[in-house]
Amino acid sequence: RLRDAADVSSLNKAWVSTPSRFKEDEDIKDFYESEKKRLEDEGLNTASDIVVGWIGKQIAAGVNVITGAALTNLTPEFTKILDEIDIPEEKKNIIKNIAKSGEFGLNAVVSFLLGVTLYPAIMTATAPAWRIAEHLTDSKIHSALLMPDVLLRGRWRDIIKEEQIIADMLKQGFTLEDIKAYREIMKFYPSPRDLVTWQAKEVYEPTMIAKYGLEDELEEVEKEAFYKAGMNDEQIRNFWIAHWEHPSW
Repeated sequence: RLRDAADVSSLNKAWVSTPSRFKEDEDIKDFYESEKKRLEDEGLNTASDIVVGWIGKQIAAGVNVITGAALTNLTPEFTKILDEIDIPEEKKNIIKNIAKSGEFGLNAVVSFLLGVTLYPAIMTATAPAWRIAEHLTDSKIHSALLMPDVLLRGRWRDIIKEEQIIADMLKQGFTLEDIKAYREIMKFYPSPRDLVTWQAKEVYEPTMIAKYGLEDELEEVEKEAFYKAGMNDEQIRNFWIAHWEHPSW
């Protein structure tokens, strides 16, 4: 019978077995459609849904009982801990009200109180042990990677291959565009003092450079050493021109 169906599956079976003359009755048809929608809205598609729903209600009821008991037992402890925390009384009352709101509120308050009291102490006390564990793990699996600036300096000095720079920086979360930008940023750039010296010592004055031969012997400079510092040819030239000392007037 349609009225006895407790889930959509049973309702459909009852509807299939209903004689055709009753199916054509508008009232019976409307009852079937409305009852089907109600059961679907309640999630009662099969008999197992009824069982699961019942179990869920019992679990929820049990959680509410446990939460109520826990709140009763923990409230005095909450009060003690809250009294030790330097926060306004109004906020302490808010925390207490959250704890009374139910399971999630109680969990939130417990997490908060542990976070501001016990957690820092535990982390401080166990930090050395965690560092030792990290070192032992790293020594076994070699997870450490060279920092990007070290990788680039190593490349300038021909110690590290280009492939390693790309691979290691990708592992650290850089994109290829990031690597390109980082490479440009890390290149040598003269200090403000260097720039002032270049202005003062005719680095940008072709006539004076030619007159005093300030570029003389530039071709004999060992540039490889400068390249290892991340310098380019123009910077090497400017430093060379600026190194000459003019005779005293």
